[in-house]
Amino acid sequence: MASGGRLSEQTATALGQALLAAEQLVAADISAAVEIAGEYVPTLTDADQRAAAGKVLAATVELWRRDGVLSVASDSAAFARMSQLLLATQVIAAEPTSLRVRA
Repeated sequence: MASGGRLSEQTATALGQALLAAEQLVAADISAAVEIAGEYVPTLTDADQRAAAGKVLAATVELWRRDGVLSVASDSAAFARMSQLLLATQVIAAEPTSLRVRA
């Protein structure tokens, strides 16, 4: 990590590339992504929960898109839409009042 708690340019670039590759894999096969998540999320053994998770993930993938293309670029409007989605699907109980990144 660079001084001041910031990532170096090289690390940030590598992280962005890895996140984009992960988004592409998830978007290519949402069912497989939910299945893999089920290995770590006990509630996904339930068929109804898996179905709901698939719907949430499919909607999330659409929020990752900019002009139809997957992107990892920061977008405050997308964060607001994601918050509304998580509220509507009852994943969270209240809208976040701030977004903080912890070092």
